[in-house]
Amino acid sequence: MKQKNFFYIFLTLIFLFSMSFVQLAQAATIDAKSLQNLFNRLDNTNKWDWYKTRVDDSLIAWDESHIMRSYLLMYEATKDKQYLNKFIEHADSVLARRDSVRGVTDYRGLSLPAWRSGYYTDYKTYYIYAVQTGLTAAPLAQFATIVKKDQSLSTYSAKANKYLQAAKDAIDAHDMSAKPQYLEVNSRWIVEGNTIHLARPINMNLAQGSAMLSIYEASGDKAYLNKATKIANYFKKYLRVNTSSNAYVWNYFPDDSRFSSIIEDLNHSVLDNEFIYLAYRNGIFNNADMQKFANTASKVLIKKDGSIANYLDGTGTASMPGAISHWLWFEPWAPSLLDVSYKLLAAKSSVHPVELQGVALLNYAFARNNTSNPEPDPSDPTPEPVPVPGNLITNGDFNAGMTGWVNNRSSAVINSEANGNKYLTNTYNFDFFQVLNLKPGTYTLNAKAKKGTAAQSARIVIQFFHSNGSNTVPYAFTYSNKGSGWEAMPEMTVKVPDTAITTRVYLSVNGGSGNCHFDDISLVAENNTTPVPDKQGPDVVISAPVEGSELKDTATINIATSDESGVSRVVIAYATGVQDTWTTIGEATLSEGTKTNGTWKLTWDVANIKNGTYYIHATAEDSMGNTSTSKPVTCLINNPVTNTGDNLITNGDFNAGMTGWVNNRSSAVINSEANGNKYLTNTYNFDFFQVLNLKPGTYTLNAKAKKGTAAQSARIVIQFFHSNGSNTVPYAFTYSNKGSGWEAMPEMTVKVPDTAITTRVYLSVNGGSGNCHFDDISLVAKG
Repeated sequence: MKQKNFFYIFLTLIFLFSMSFVQLAQAATIDAKSLQNLFNRLDNTNKWDWYKTRVDDSLIAWDESHIMRSYLLMYEATKDKQYLNKFIEHADSVLARRDSVRGVTDYRGLSLPAWRSGYYTDYKTYYIYAVQTGLTAAPLAQFATIVKKDQSLSTYSAKANKYLQAAKDAIDAHDMSAKPQYLEVNSRWIVEGNTIHLARPINMNLAQGSAMLSIYEASGDKAYLNKATKIANYFKKYLRVNTSSNAYVWNYFPDDSRFSSIIEDLNHSVLDNEFIYLAYRNGIFNNADMQKFANTASKVLIKKDGSIANYLDGTGTASMPGAISHWLWFEPWAPSLLDVSYKLLAAKSSVHPVELQGVALLNYAFARNNTSNPEPDPSDPTPEPVPVPGNLITNGDFNAGMTGWVNNRSSAVINSEANGNKYLTNTYNFDFFQVLNLKPGTYTLNAKAKKGTAAQSARIVIQFFHSNGSNTVPYAFTYSNKGSGWEAMPEMTVKVPDTAITTRVYLSVNGGSGNCHFDDISLVAENNTTPVPDKQGPDVVISAPVEGSELKDTATINIATSDESGVSRVVIAYATGVQDTWTTIGEATLSEGTKTNGTWKLTWDVANIKNGTYYIHATAEDSMGNTSTSKPVTCLINNPVTNTGDNLITNGDFNAGMTGWVNNRSSAVINSEANGNKYLTNTYNFDFFQVLNLKPGTYTLNAKAKKGTAAQSARIVIQFFHSNGSNTVPYAFTYSNKGSGWEAMPEMTVKVPDTAITTRVYLSVNGGSGNCHFDDISLVAKG
């Protein structure tokens, strides 16, 4: 009896174990419904609603933006409008919390259509951070893209237009080129050749870039695409290849010596990845790049033991391993990312908003893999056909229709893109080909392919017909597109034997049903040294004046150029800021060397240009029409000032120390440069000033400022003491230095009222800690 009971117990255990195994196996199954259920389970709307009340603390960007992006990804994965409606609830609240709507200001006194933060300054000073604006603006523009490409969503059009404009306004708030007095680290864009960046970490630049590309996709405004492309070019400078894994690695803040050795980490890469994918979608990165980024995740970040590394070089252990799901943008190049991300997120009972977006990316990536056309192709660029010299293929770009090609049974068709580009579409057959009479030898074959409806790859077959009546097919080149756009097939080599009388080149699919597309077919004999079309602009550098030079009366500008095809002209221009309108000075003339490697010169009359700091750049054009622009050079125009009266400031150059100035609490100090020049250094206070007895009227105030240790700008305050015993402060002139040298503050106008008995001129910093420097203060009555 005991043995029988033991037998039944044993069977029961086996049954229970088998049921548990079935349940585990079923739980591990990934399908669209289970992924959507996972998201809905973790989408804690009660918790997320709390964010709608947050202001000034950065949570809109660091948390709520991920929630908003999650809803957009879920809509793209499921087409369920509930997610768009959830997005709108947050987006409307985000717009209502802009500084310009709330009537609050940042530390500069500006009330902008963006979101200030005091989190990092103990809520004593408020800044608008470029990274936070980028994170918040991007999903607003992405909503507009979703709506504008789907007519069935027309009821959302008003919202889409509103959000798109809000995204533009927010990003544009970081372009202060027209208001240089407000320039600071989050708006001072540094232009170097074909790159542009803020002096901030990589991820912060790319967050701005994501918003710009999102705005471009929604609006078609190429100004945003162009700027984002230059940000990508800046990023590309710092990409390194880990040769052992063929993976990209980059540093967190390579331009800052304090951080230059620190590798980018997993959490910050969350901001990088979507920009990279958007850049790929807009033709800035290619498939080879995407494979290297994918390898960073699948071969480096994911360790052999299944844990997730903290840094992109594979070191450390991630504090939020679920953030690996943000590398699902690269899942088409690394399919294993889907399973790894699912295993990390599926077991969670609650998630951070970053991880919620990861779950949404799981849904998006799965849907992308299970639809015939997961997302529309990016707009085709305007075609710029470049004829291939020595091309033996007739009409390889199909601009002449079927000319030169055999199309039996009309199997293939010529199609046109929106931009007018013509291309070939064919299925699996041997009906479409071109017959060539080739000499024996070696040839290179090139072509572009684009994915159609076929599951199989594109194929180019080479067939030889020999003198003995036989034929052979020694070459069948195939290519599987990695993305949805045009891709260059790897260059192919064809060796034509001595026995070949004619050669056929066939274009088709490699079997099965469906079609694929071909364009720009070329076949060139290897002994034909085909010159590469010159599309490279000249190298151009301003060699004089050097950075920070002081100019007066006339100045000589020297420009060094080099270009293989020869420089044909060099145009010099100046501006008050790199983002401002550039005014042409004139064309330089070649003074030394040759057009391929020479020095160009221009004399610039600056006598009638208002004193101040200016940027100069040179644009060189070569004989092929290619242009490039030099890195801007800053200079200080400092012409002698001819006024109708004497300087009313006593000891404005501080050569006499503190003479003429009040220096309460000894707050300010006089310093000397190596050349003996004396200047004033002060902090934020009202202790240092000069008292003047000025007649009513208008005066011009000039001064030079130099950046010290303060983050804030230099400031000159004018205070009037009136006959009725009151005092007013109608003027507070501020200036943010663009460089590290002395810069002339823009000339200031002071109007002294009839009631003023005495006037005080204060020199200080505009708040906060640190110091700044002043020199050559002058106040002159206008005639």
